[in-house]
Amino acid sequence: MKRLLALVLAAFAAFWLVQSPASASTLADCLHQQHVCVAGSGRTLISAQQEAQLERQIGSTDIYLVVAASGSSGYDSAMEQIIGDLAGHKQFTVGFLDSSQRHFGAYNRGMLPSGAASGIATRVVGQHQADQDIFAALTDFVSDVQQQAGSGSGGGGAVSAPSHALRNGLIALIVVAVLAGLGFFLIFRPARRRRQQDLSDAKTAAQDDLIALSTKITNLNTDVSVMNNEDAAKEYDAALSAYERGTKAL
Repeated sequence: MKRLLALVLAAFAAFWLVQSPASASTLADCLHQQHVCVAGSGRTLISAQQEAQLERQIGSTDIYLVVAASGSSGYDSAMEQIIGDLAGHKQFTVGFLDSSQRHFGAYNRGMLPSGAASGIATRVVGQHQADQDIFAALTDFVSDVQQQAGSGSGGGGAVSAPSHALRNGLIALIVVAVLAGLGFFLIFRPARRRRQQDLSDAKTAAQDDLIALSTKITNLNTDVSVMNNEDAAKEYDAALSAYERGTKAL
């Protein structure tokens, strides 16, 4: 009699565990071991075979699916519990299907832009609203998340070739701009200043020479006795011509 009672209690406990939503500890254990967790009434929506197919589709991707009843605490509280159970992961995307309310939502960290997983969940639900094919909706959800994460649209996903090339192109442009700026300030600008200084020095020297010539011409011009001397007149003419050429050059 005692043995029969023990078997009945064990069977009842197993039945209760299968039918009731996964508790925080059992859900955390499930998510630690696999990517798809179906508990309680969720089994009426997703069979064991479909669960295995989803598991194979996800593979090693950081995508998780939970199909279970949210319970009296409500959907948001249940989702917060699931997110907390996955908090140890650097990046992940999780979809939660409330089997009691038939509500499907999602959350992502690192893999996609903020709110992207929720948008994907809303889209796949709308696509299968007419046929009510829950398994197809979950399959499409996994495919879309993998596609977006693989294209490098998220914060922690792989970077695609175009994005990589664009980044390298921007870096190259920045390097060229920096080198051009350094060349202007360190090479071109000092050389320009040196040329301007040399020109200024040349003009100053020319002006000094012209002043000296002007003084010489004035002295020659005022010296009447010199004007009567043919050699002095030639020297005067030569000095005057040099003075005029220098004036035109300046």
